[in-house]
Amino acid sequence: TTVTMLMDSKMRIKIVPSIITARFDKLDEELEMINESGADMLHVDVYPFILGAYLYSELTALNIGLLLLDFVKRRTKIPIDLHLSIDTDLEFVKKCVKLGADRIIIHPEILEEPDAIIDYLVSEGVEVGLGVTVSSDLTHVERRKDRVDEVVLVAVNANFGGRVRFEEACKKLRKLRKICGGEVDIAIDGGVNTLTISKFIESGANVLVVGKFIFRSGDYKKAVEELRRTAEMALKE
Repeated sequence: TTVTMLMDSKMRIKIVPSIITARFDKLDEELEMINESGADMLHVDVYPFILGAYLYSELTALNIGLLLLDFVKRRTKIPIDLHLSIDTDLEFVKKCVKLGADRIIIHPEILEEPDAIIDYLVSEGVEVGLGVTVSSDLTHVERRKDRVDEVVLVAVNANFGGRVRFEEACKKLRKLRKICGGEVDIAIDGGVNTLTISKFIESGANVLVVGKFIFRSGDYKKAVEELRRTAEMALKE
């Protein structure tokens, strides 16, 4: 089974808070609490969302992403999992590496030269992630599975609080784990809480990107511990 494969490979459960759901008016405080929460990594999204301000300034999604990455990196002790949900290029990725991203996730199906980016990240010792959606063609993953550290399945539309496509996500996770075997982290991003974790783990995920369950809780450390305990119980069942 998928769970047996995970247990045999000794793939570790990783809890990864997603900063996009933090309170940006109190980001310093939020990051302090995340530092002490026991989380394994911090997920930072660069989304292709549009703001009216773009019409009047140089603030593009890319620039906002760099500003956020720089801000977070200076204030956090845990590795940064940078998710580029955008059509990007090697030059931008180089800037992200320079600012200290520890793992960079790209979406190969929307990029012109994903392999050039992967080559660069490997040469710099930065971990490589591939992003997919529930409707993605997985041939992009099959061709590159031996060169990456993680595949991230985005279970929602790229917006704030989009609807989670739960059953489709579980089906896709099973396919991803079958393709990647037990040597690659498989992450689920969207809809992760203590009620959904067991199903996600059973379907093949070992990395849980978590938003509201952590950032809407009063105690981040307790929330991370609860998520980890529930996930590890699912692995043992």
